[in-house]
Amino acid sequence: LDVSKSLESGDDRVVLRVRTTTTTMPPMRVTVAGAYSGGVWAADSPDATRGEERPAPLEAEAPEVGTVTSHTVRVVGNDVPVPYVAVPVGTRSLSADENWRWRPPTGEIRSDEILRAYSATYDEVTLSGEDRDRLSGTYDGGTVGAVSGVDDATLTELRSILDTLVPEDASAYDVGVAVQSYLRSTGGFTYSLSLDAGLPDESPVQTFLRTKRGYCVQFATTMLLMARARGIPARMAIGFLPGQRSGEEFVIRSSDAHAWPELYITGLGWTRFEPTPATRTGAPPALTLPRTAPTSTSTATSTGR
Repeated sequence: LDVSKSLESGDDRVVLRVRTTTTTMPPMRVTVAGAYSGGVWAADSPDATRGEERPAPLEAEAPEVGTVTSHTVRVVGNDVPVPYVAVPVGTRSLSADENWRWRPPTGEIRSDEILRAYSATYDEVTLSGEDRDRLSGTYDGGTVGAVSGVDDATLTELRSILDTLVPEDASAYDVGVAVQSYLRSTGGFTYSLSLDAGLPDESPVQTFLRTKRGYCVQFATTMLLMARARGIPARMAIGFLPGQRSGEEFVIRSSDAHAWPELYITGLGWTRFEPTPATRTGAPPALTLPRTAPTSTSTATSTGR
């Protein structure tokens, strides 16, 4: 689950084979990391959090805003190490012959044995203009204060950039959309596995902001720290991009390892954003596109809440 190691090694070992009738699929999330210090994200140890876990069924929080379309995938090949279980972002339910459990604070799925085959149903959310107005009209940022694990100089630089992107009282949703757009396209950043050396007394984030070169970890970290600088709950998700489609299967390899930010948006819950450029990731989630960009439509029934 070391993203940088998996990317740099070029390991093409197949870790997942996922069968679905859809033409696209979200990333497969394995775990999340919330603690940041010294330029490194740390996930909670499964042993340390065993007491928080609950047995099946999964009781995921449903979005209160937007139109929800549900899709089901079938994992027919799984080589993700125990106790981790990879599921699509937005998974609402899981079915497997083996025993499994889940962790309420994060929605992570875990098992003491490899789930050789299992099915997962996930939600895809689309937003109308009215939905976006509701999210934009709700200020859910907290008190701006110290951000754990970040030095003052880095935090000052992050806040300076934020002030050029969105007003101080912008909602968590508007902050997420603006920062994602800045890192993906408008800010002049490029995707690269080759990182430039940092200057003396320069943090990894400052190096990234100066050189504008990095891979998913640098893009996600910068977005997460910007969100936290505005008091928005934010965490790092770790897993895999969908890989290559072969017939009705997506073949996912170790080299598809990926990290992305999740922000807590009132009305949506934990929401995936994709600040890493399209050269690596393809299109971001439709609900996070700027208002001027076209969004997909759906005939699914609205949640009505």
